[in-house]
Amino acid sequence: DRTGDILLNLVNKVPLSRICEINGVTFPQIYAKIDFIYRQCLAVAADRETALPRSLSGGDHLFATDAQTILLNWPVRGRRGTVPLLHMSTVHNGTQFVVASTVDYDPDVSPEDVDEAMSACGDFLLPRSMRRHARLWSEREYVSSVMRGLPGLFTPEDQAAGGMFKLPGKGSRVRGDVFTYAHVMLVRRMIGRAMRSATFCVDMDSGLSAAFCATGVEAVKAGKTHVVEVSFAKGLTNDERSGLAKLGTEAFHAQYRANRAEVERVQEEFTG
Repeated sequence: DRTGDILLNLVNKVPLSRICEINGVTFPQIYAKIDFIYRQCLAVAADRETALPRSLSGGDHLFATDAQTILLNWPVRGRRGTVPLLHMSTVHNGTQFVVASTVDYDPDVSPEDVDEAMSACGDFLLPRSMRRHARLWSEREYVSSVMRGLPGLFTPEDQAAGGMFKLPGKGSRVRGDVFTYAHVMLVRRMIGRAMRSATFCVDMDSGLSAAFCATGVEAVKAGKTHVVEVSFAKGLTNDERSGLAKLGTEAFHAQYRANRAEVERVQEEFTG
């Protein structure tokens, strides 16, 4: 059984033709192994995700959430082109367990179908907050808004791969605010409510802090949920980053010592 060797080759980005040579297998055998590995990964993920709320119960936990645009190398009819999607992930600090990883794309509904459904029920005549279909971009609004902001970004190969809307397959883009709140709601469902406290570190400019607060109002009021907005100084050299990290570490330990001394003083007064 060469499953382990093939998996190691795949995660190290070895070309499929080279994997065939190394392991003495054919392309159909590799594809069968990929399908098997995929099913095993789902099984492992399901087991870990089911146990996640129980493993986090009663503790103080720190999570980091961030989003970035990724360019997919998407093949269609023998041609490959870049297709942009927004990707968001939330990771548990310490274990590095990926709690949720989502993209702003729904593969099951086309923009044309969304457009037709919205036209049929009069959604285009209503404010977005009052619409029946407000989760996905419709054809006309996607073309007039998103596509207008991307002139000259795509090559002919990109357009051939991504189609009219520069999207993989026939799906639709999810609205940005809906995508953000859906990700946060998924995270909260995955981690459960049995933790003593949860701290979420988010990008200051992404609107994520509002989403975490809005979806956990009672937890915020009770002091069980904390949101930390983080800003990044970009363009620094390695020496500059190392210097700032050193200053931050020194400040952290100084504050820790001060807090520890205060706690010990209060304990002495209380016991006395």
